[in-house]
Amino acid sequence: MNYQNMLVTLKAQATPELVEDIQNFIKKLEKERDSYLHQLLDSRDKLHTQDYQAENQAKVIEMTKTTLETYERENKALRALVREWV
Repeated sequence: MNYQNMLVTLKAQATPELVEDIQNFIKKLEKERDSYLHQLLDSRDKLHTQDYQAENQAKVIEMTKTTLETYERENKALRALVREWV
């Protein structure tokens, strides 16, 4: 940030206590910024993981559906075969 130039100008015009308060405030804001960035990155990672899991679950559901349809066809064929025997 360009606040370093502002602090140099402020030191010439303001009291040392005010300059110190402003520096502390800037440090606090930087810590909050870093914290929010960390939270954002964590949230992005969680969303990416959830998207991956949802995609995998959709694939499993599709495979299960295909398997069930195959079982239904086989079951109907077996029933027809049993009817022919009886």
